[in-house]
Amino acid sequence: MDDKVIEIADFLISNTRTYREARVASEKLFQDVAREIELRALEREVR
Repeated sequence: MDDKVIEIADFLISNTRTYREARVASEKLFQDVAREIELRALEREVR
């Protein structure tokens, strides 16, 4: 899992102009991932 964290951090840093932008992008990504997990959990409850 640590390798994935480093990979994502490298990706965000290389695709933004500042570390602040990378941080904001990581926060949005985290929110999107959390929402996806919630949606999958709801789908399982419905089935």
